[in-house]
Formats: sequence, C-alpha cells, structure tokens
Amino acid sequence: MTHTLSHTITLAVCTDCYFYYHYSDYLINDGFNTEHLSEEDKQNIISGFDKNSEDYNISEPDNDSDDTHFSWSNCDMCGSGLGGDRHELLLTPITPKNIFKDDRTEEQKKTHKLAIVGTDTFMSGWGLAEGGASYAGWAFEDGQYAEVLAMMNGRSDMQRVRLVSLDSYKPTAKHTHIYVYKS
Repeated sequence: MTHTLSHTITLAVCTDCYFYYHYSDYLINDGFNTEHLSEEDKQNIISGFDKNSEDYNISEPDNDSDDTHFSWSNCDMCGSGLGGDRHELLLTPITPKNIFKDDRTEEQKKTHKLAIVGTDTFMSGWGLAEGGASYAGWAFEDGQYAEVLAMMNGRSDMQRVRLVSLDSYKPTAKHTHIYVYKS
C-alpha cells in the first residue's frame, strides 16, 4: 500500500480482486472459473471492496502502462497471502462538498438558536477546509449576544463577523464548525 501526496492510496491487489473490480458478477457468474476460491475467500473479497468503498472511490491508474507485477505480499484488498500477480487499484477519498459540525446538543438546539460566525483566516485553505474557507461560530443563549460579539471581534483571525439564525443557516464554506459559547 503506497500513500501519495494527493491523498490517493495505491493498492496492490490480487487477480481475483482485480477481476471483481472489473466484473461485479465475477464471484457469482458461472462463466468465470472461481472454483479455486472458498466461500471465505469470496467473502473476504466482497468485504474488502465494501469496507474500502465506504470512504473511497475505487479506480485504476490513468496511465496506459501495465502496472502488473508478481508478489508474495498479501493482497491489499482481500488479504490473500497467495503469491501471484498484483494489479494497481487506487483509493481516492470521498470528500463531502461542505463539512458542517454542530456541537450543540438536541436540547441546546432549542435554546441556542443564534450564533456569531466569522471566517477563520487561520484555518481556511488547509486541513478540513483545504481549497476553501473555514467558518467558526459560537451559538449562544439569550443575553449573551454582547459577550460573544466582543469575543469574536477581539480575535485577529476572524473576518466577516456576523449574526446568523442557525435554524436557517446554510454556510457556503468548505468547513463550518459551530461551538457552544460558555461564559
């Protein structure tokens, strides 16, 4: 398994996993010879793909080169320890368009309906906000508005400080985190 700078993971998979990637009916179609696979082997292949496809898109490298090689190493997908050809498959993280994290409990969502939000210049552009803006906001109870506003205005890393109603708030930032203000 190789990690690259683009956060794509390169897997070296056995021929059975490679065929399963290309032909999803590989394990059940009588046209394919899978007699060498036990039921446990078949389940390991399916589990490997199910586990990896939850968080990753599975694909092949874009180049035209044949990246097949012989190896005694375990298959990175199903774990098979049999030696044989290994083929490259790529795992690319599935990233949601926007990440929204709200620290309020269900009870606090009834009492903390407003927040002061700002563009966090320190957190924007990297980490969970890679390639975009990061918003940070503090939800508060009635009577805390002036306190929260003063705290936000006193932070040098906050720009565009504004009041929002959390019931209808639809942020456009790559990453938004709503904290609960405690005086």
